[in-house]
Amino acid sequence: LRRMYLQDWVLTNTDPAVYGTSINVVVPMDVHTTLAERGIIEDPSIYQAESRSKWVSTSDWKLDSLLVIDHPIPNSIISIACIDTIADIYINDELVGHCNNEFRSWNFSIPDHLLTVGSNRITIVLKSPVNYALQQYNLSPYDIPCMEYMNGGKHWNFIRKKACSFGWDWGPCFPTMGVLGDVIIQEDLMAIDNICLNYDLDDNSIDIKLHLSQDIVSQPKLYVKVEIIKDCSVQVFECDDIVVESSIVSFNINLEDVPNLWYPHGYGEQNLYTIIITLFTGTLSLSFEKVIGFRTVELITDTGPNNDEESFYFKINNKSVYIKGANWIPLDCFPNRVSNEEIDLLLKSMIASNMNCVRVWGGASYESDYFYSLCDTYGILVWQDMMFACSLYPSDVDFLANVKVEVQQNIRRLSSNPSLMVWCGNNENEEALFNDWLKSNPNNSRGKEPLIVDYHKLFIETIYKTVQEELKFKNKLSIPFWASSPSNGICKWGDPALQNKGDIHYWGVWHGGKSFDEYLKIKPRFCSEFGFQSFASKQTLSKVLHDEDDWNITSPNLEYRQRSPAKGNKAIIEHIMNQFRFPKDFDSVLYQSQLLQGISLSTAIEHWRRLYPYCMGTIYWQLNDIWPGTSWSTIEHGGNWKLSHYFIKNSYESILVSAFVNDGNLEFWATAENEDVCILIRIDMYSVQLSQLLQNWSLESVNINQESTKVSSLCISDFENPCDIFFRIRGTINNVQEHEIYENQVFLHPLKQYNFPSCSINIEKYEDHVRLLTYDNIAYYLYLQTDTPGYFSHNGFMLYPNEPRNIYFTPGDIQHDSNWMETLSVKTLRDGY
Repeated sequence: LRRMYLQDWVLTNTDPAVYGTSINVVVPMDVHTTLAERGIIEDPSIYQAESRSKWVSTSDWKLDSLLVIDHPIPNSIISIACIDTIADIYINDELVGHCNNEFRSWNFSIPDHLLTVGSNRITIVLKSPVNYALQQYNLSPYDIPCMEYMNGGKHWNFIRKKACSFGWDWGPCFPTMGVLGDVIIQEDLMAIDNICLNYDLDDNSIDIKLHLSQDIVSQPKLYVKVEIIKDCSVQVFECDDIVVESSIVSFNINLEDVPNLWYPHGYGEQNLYTIIITLFTGTLSLSFEKVIGFRTVELITDTGPNNDEESFYFKINNKSVYIKGANWIPLDCFPNRVSNEEIDLLLKSMIASNMNCVRVWGGASYESDYFYSLCDTYGILVWQDMMFACSLYPSDVDFLANVKVEVQQNIRRLSSNPSLMVWCGNNENEEALFNDWLKSNPNNSRGKEPLIVDYHKLFIETIYKTVQEELKFKNKLSIPFWASSPSNGICKWGDPALQNKGDIHYWGVWHGGKSFDEYLKIKPRFCSEFGFQSFASKQTLSKVLHDEDDWNITSPNLEYRQRSPAKGNKAIIEHIMNQFRFPKDFDSVLYQSQLLQGISLSTAIEHWRRLYPYCMGTIYWQLNDIWPGTSWSTIEHGGNWKLSHYFIKNSYESILVSAFVNDGNLEFWATAENEDVCILIRIDMYSVQLSQLLQNWSLESVNINQESTKVSSLCISDFENPCDIFFRIRGTINNVQEHEIYENQVFLHPLKQYNFPSCSINIEKYEDHVRLLTYDNIAYYLYLQTDTPGYFSHNGFMLYPNEPRNIYFTPGDIQHDSNWMETLSVKTLRDGY
């Protein structure tokens, strides 16, 4: 199979009056970063450069490449792995194909007369996504509304492109254009494009589908050889009992030995195998190799005894899994700027903070093969949204046909990854439709009924039907499908905010302006979105804001980084004033906002873990950032952990000890969803002003058998001066010497009511760690910072007198490992007053 990769291209604007110079480029590429790298536009990420680069995506651009061949290539095709988004493909000035979906790969046949011996010109014309979306909207017989964000674009629901490139409430508007994958000219010979594997745990067999690049038009004698390899062990199977349907070859093999199953992080090993499948057709042998894991996955939605409740939880290999996760958005506005190392750092950060699930959110894009392979390796389950979010969509024949191919291709590409947990049809579209979030233009509206019909045609009749066609296995789906998030279930129309079934998105604290205590009133089956904003660190903001005049939360350039202005900075400051004494300087504002975010998220997570097994998972919003700015992320653009992410790490520990005020009592709880343990719980009551232990209690041999249980309760009215006391909770596994599994603390009132004393921190530096000590007073919410990208082993903790703490650091870049101590600084809550 002869393949010719087209890597070297010349980029020009189709209108020389807009930009008349040619630029040499190498694919993959996008127009914005190409222009920025050449100094034609400023870096789109800095200051307010976004508004000055809008002309880029309202223009059409052209890529030209020369291909020299020394002999004719009959029966050839041009293959494009990923193109963003609207493009016409020409060979020697003759149109051979049109692309209109960023989420698909493309193959176009080349007429034999087009490719000639010698030099051939390949041209890709990239059309403006902004203009295309408007054109498609104008063709619609009625208004189909979508969300519009600060500085954002319109009508992005009419183009199959990353929605957030038109702006969102946490990111800028850069409707990107470019070639994001390989461009190849090759002979059009049969090949195995993808495989789909379904493992049956009961009879230890595998159902295998091979998806070929061409139909098998005749019925030769086919047989397959399957090699399953782990370490030095190889199992070989041959099979001639094969079913052929067009381009799909299906067969089943019975395994001789029961494989080591794949489990998510915290529930078992991530056992992976290499499978090599060779299909023999008589004249051809086609091979395909992939790393796989054996597991089964189910979404359990059983009806309760009173018929108005339904469970919502996932089982892996027949074992219930409590989901601890975060929502994932694009790592950058421009995908070509994202490295594999950055993806790896983020996913390792999830494991380091005790997570087992990532939700790939529907307003972005399906992630790279590398991303899913790392999730397989690390044991991170993937909640995979289809790429639809916060909008209503058309349902004309062409749009639905385009989506069907998109869904087929991505299911076939991804579903053999053991980390795939669920396919979800969209993000919040059902909720938007039910609650009338999106208002149609009254001059071009036909009411709500056609929008409901559109929804059903797209998500049920097209997407759900396609999922069934691709994943049906023994009368059920091999990977579950959930129509929308949040939702009550497939075709179960009703309020998606109901807490007794399905999943919910809870935004009452942030968007509703309610206090953190409001979380304690919410009792969901599963919460797949909730969050709270904070400012990024000065270290991250300084990458894009270089003037000291910008170090003020109401400076124009910093406010420009806030894309949720209706609440935004005002909400952060309001909650700061509810919880803390007002910060004395800009650095303290940033610190308090991240501490505030950590308290908010941990309040929710710990409450919903206490509800186990009624509530079976939380996926908070959001893990990461698309640019340096103010948002709901707990990890900043570039990979630095915010202070809040350390709270996530503690709240997601395998064993949780926690406390909260309930009806005048302080209740103490222990939670362990996946372990049978006997623990010793210590409860210490301290005076804040004196930094002294006033009283303590010990709970010996508390058995926690995969449950959440109340272990003790204290009456608050029994304590004098509750504005001077707080409680420290520690849990230790019995019979494991000095193995502290979790530490927590609870205050009875907002922290602004406490008179925290000053304290001195001693820092001892060693080869690979530092040792922190205080001898006088307790250091409250100790915050460590360094200029080196990465994260600490602990942060945001209480440092008690004469209890030194060793701190280690994981660098984002191993080359900077030795430098982190040089810029280390520490700060306490008291220091910011």
